Amino acid sequence: MSIYNPWINKFLLPINNSLINIQVKSNNKNTLKFRYKVNTNGFNLITIDKNINSGGNGFDHISISVKNGKGHINQISKTSKFSGKNMMNLSIKILQQMGVHYCELEDNSVYICQKMRMNYKIITLLKFGETYYMQFGFKPISINNYKNKDKTKLLKIIIDRIKECKWIDLDTFMNNTNIFINHNRLYSIYYITAYDKWNEFKKNYEDKYSSPFDAFKNFNDNTCYLFSIWLDFYIHSSNNIHLYSSFIDYSLIEKCKLNDFKQLYDTLLSVKWINEDIFNLNIR
Repeated sequence: MSIYNPWINKFLLPINNSLINIQVKSNNKNTLKFRYKVNTNGFNLITIDKNINSGGNGFDHISISVKNGKGHINQISKTSKFSGKNMMNLSIKILQQMGVHYCELEDNSVYICQKMRMNYKIITLLKFGETYYMQFGFKPISINNYKNKDKTKLLKIIIDRIKECKWIDLDTFMNNTNIFINHNRLYSIYYITAYDKWNEFKKNYEDKYSSPFDAFKNFNDNTCYLFSIWLDFYIHSSNNIHLYSSFIDYSLIEKCKLNDFKQLYDTLLSVKWINEDIFNLNIR
């Protein structure tokens, strides 16, 4: 089977449907095997092997397509040999070689921490002020706005507001989980665990950061376990504020920035990710 190398100037894909090997990096001869399908409007290129997670579900390492001259990155997932960045760079390089300028990205990125799935867009926004794919020039564009309004500035504003949350306020809110448990016995084990993890998180970072959400600067593979469970509880709380209205003063909900977090969550659900000049990205 021939090896196709998008890292050279003369890169041509087959004219027929086939299985092909594509070189992943310019300085590495390792390849990935793809199923290549041609259609009247463009092509689909999907890796044969999948990334099987702890739940037994399979994710394509790469799934990209071109339709009517527009690129679509439908799935990116790291392999045992190559990082997600390697997969992203390869996808962009292939699309560049096909002359693509406009590209849409399906961003369903997750972070797995001790078998727990975390929303990676939220993590990177809190840690870096931008999502991972923003580093590649992708912008969050409103799906329902006929003017295709860019939501980048809005996301920054929301993140800044969330980081105004103080330790004492979020700690007060977390302490009220006992009241919530009394009303929701079904979830008691989950919320007790979240509360315990919150106390461990607070012990590690309260003296180092002015806000709990500033502490996300320290989020990494070794520390993620301190963030995951209480953050999941907080996200659940922001999406179900009505559950707390009967026993928590609304001013505390405001101080904990639950409404702002709800706006962040909803905004991320209501955008598509677009790069209108992917052709000129400097990919190596």
